[in-house]
Amino acid sequence: MSAAGWKNCVTLLRLDLRCFYPGTVALSVLWLALAPLLFGIDNLDSAGAGYVLERYASVIGVFLFPRVLLPEQEENLREAVEAKAFPRGAVFLGRFALSAGLTGLLLGGFVGVLLLRGGSFSAWGHLSGALSTALALGALCLFTLAVSGNVVAGYFPPLVLYLLCLFLGPGRLGRLYLFGLSAGLSGGKGFLAAAALILTAAALAWQALQRKIR
Repeated sequence: MSAAGWKNCVTLLRLDLRCFYPGTVALSVLWLALAPLLFGIDNLDSAGAGYVLERYASVIGVFLFPRVLLPEQEENLREAVEAKAFPRGAVFLGRFALSAGLTGLLLGGFVGVLLLRGGSFSAWGHLSGALSTALALGALCLFTLAVSGNVVAGYFPPLVLYLLCLFLGPGRLGRLYLFGLSAGLSGGKGFLAAAALILTAAALAWQALQRKIR
């Protein structure tokens, strides 16, 4: 990849961070800020913290991860990107890293708030568990968006999986169960993180195939 290509990639990622992420980050912050109004977040034990983190806070993954592909849903921007020497794979991976990093920072801040409010639980264990759930929901949304090309359709599979986890429980869903922390289950989070990475790779591969076909 040429130096000009990498320079264009960095320029585009800066543009994304400045123009496309602030609104989504603000929505995520607002979502987390509403948690005290919907849940009791004082003096939470391990199960209580897991409940709030997995069933509520991790939903921000669905807000942030579609940003990996959403800018190119705008025709003018897509044409501008395709006209320049952008390393597209590097751009998408950079956006994925931005989304994952922002999700981790926001969830880490929320975990810190829970601890300051008297929580007694493993900060790292709960943060990594919530991040795995957020990654799984976000990557499922991202993959559906990549295949369908429809923003609204992208949100349905994560919603269906979330509802299945609520109503069926871990016994029927096994390692696909999103709420292992609150259920006291030790396994499954590594599987969710791996599944998220596979779905992301599949989404990027599908995008590359579509570009070749066009």
